[in-house]
Amino acid sequence: MRNLLYLLGIVVATAACSAPAATTADAAAHDVSQAADADAAQDAAPAVGPDAADVSDAVADPCAATACDLGAQRDPKNSCACVDLSVDPSPQGPDFEQRLCLSAFVWGQDSTAAAKRAFLWQAAKDLGVHEIRWDFRWEIAEPQKGAYNWQAIDAAVSEMNAHGIRMLALLGYGVPWASQQGTAKGDAMYPPDDPQDFANFAGAVAKHVGAAVQHYEIWNEQNAGYRFWKGTPDGIAGDPVAYAKLAHLAADAVHAANPQALVTFGGLFYINQVIPGAEKFLAASLAADPTLAAALDGVSWHPYALYPPMNPPEFANAPGAPVPQIPVDQTAVNMQKIYAQGGAKAKALWITELGWPSAPAAQPTAAISEWQVARFLARSWVLAASQGTQLLCWYTLTDGDPAGSGVLWEKYFGLYHFDPDPLDAAPPVPKPAALVHARLAKLLTGMGFLADERSRSTAPYQFAFGRADGTRQVHLAWDPQAKAGAEPKDDGQTPAHFYRRPGRVYRLATLAADGPPDAALPVLAPDATGRIPFAVGPTPVAIIETAE
Repeated sequence: MRNLLYLLGIVVATAACSAPAATTADAAAHDVSQAADADAAQDAAPAVGPDAADVSDAVADPCAATACDLGAQRDPKNSCACVDLSVDPSPQGPDFEQRLCLSAFVWGQDSTAAAKRAFLWQAAKDLGVHEIRWDFRWEIAEPQKGAYNWQAIDAAVSEMNAHGIRMLALLGYGVPWASQQGTAKGDAMYPPDDPQDFANFAGAVAKHVGAAVQHYEIWNEQNAGYRFWKGTPDGIAGDPVAYAKLAHLAADAVHAANPQALVTFGGLFYINQVIPGAEKFLAASLAADPTLAAALDGVSWHPYALYPPMNPPEFANAPGAPVPQIPVDQTAVNMQKIYAQGGAKAKALWITELGWPSAPAAQPTAAISEWQVARFLARSWVLAASQGTQLLCWYTLTDGDPAGSGVLWEKYFGLYHFDPDPLDAAPPVPKPAALVHARLAKLLTGMGFLADERSRSTAPYQFAFGRADGTRQVHLAWDPQAKAGAEPKDDGQTPAHFYRRPGRVYRLATLAADGPPDAALPVLAPDATGRIPFAVGPTPVAIIETAE
């Protein structure tokens, strides 16, 4: 979503944000899953471990009848319940680093474009990214009906494969020759008059690239009719019925050429901000074509907060807000549910864009600090992975030129600062978000998602990832309501604890700096009740669990 949405939505932005303007975005986070009063009451009560129960406990403790079996501990938030620590959950979904993706592309064959692509491949390696979302523009590939020019696509696919990076092909948009309105206006953002023309293009792409590309997305933010699906009667919203027909035909064409390919519903802008949101548009498209869910392999979406994005990924505003906002993990739950109601299981659940701009001096009303963006990145990807999201594409690689045209904050979504001269020897400068992205990828390499541990920990948020053989687990924890400092060293901290398991040792790592090998990290010693004490702030900490 881009400039016009900002202009149309700025009026409702103020009303939709429940936090006052002076409140930081971190402080605006709402933990909707935990009852603050219950937590406060529990924190005030003495902690009780399973070895502490005796006759006096039976008299004093109303929950003494709650006996925890060997290998279990009392729930830190409910002393009348037990948490079973004896069995390792099985990792779910792909290993974390295999989910990591960038929404970034560079067309052109001149020396500047080549230098930008060379940096993209190197940055992907540094960031731990395994997939890149790349625009396959219909107007470039088929400028005249039936006359294909594969040069740009071949160059991108060849370079990407040479660097061991997967490609997510975004098939879009229109082409003037296929649309009367597009021809009249010379604009490629009008959908074709005959959707079969687009399906022919999609099938031709899949046949041409073959097994080199296995992931496809049909269009982008088609619910934003003012920008990406033009020509609708109101000039703002997309057309879910017309899109359903185009997507079905295109998916069939891709699958005919490559039966193993995964093809998703095009990435939808999530919230109902002027345009219909992802949930409404997806449901309408699936209702228009009851066989669409089965024809596709899943759904993609863009869970930006109120645009321009300012709120943290946990943010949920009050019921009845002008623009309802929900946490990133809940968007995954909702999209899975709606897709299943269409009659098919989603094999692919992809976030194909997410990001926040950091432009503190340029646009204070829409700006958050670079470290806030880094915090939001780590927390978003952990939350999304916890709900089965298999692809996590950050938008985007580098900032735009501050002196160029357009809304200024649109130019600050990059993981790296703007590079004024791609041909010189100096690479773009990384922002904190790039460093955190790389650290998170390294920390969780080879690990699938294990569990939401908020029932095991007093940290407001805690999630576990681990290896299939059980030799190493990483528990990521944070408190989104703790005060965010200019840097992590200035963050506010909240005391927390969770129970250790027998025969395990716990070490503390941070995303704020490159960490040493596990053995060199500081050990977290359990207290007398068997609890592991630690502190959490807005920047996630990592507790690494290994065998003693």
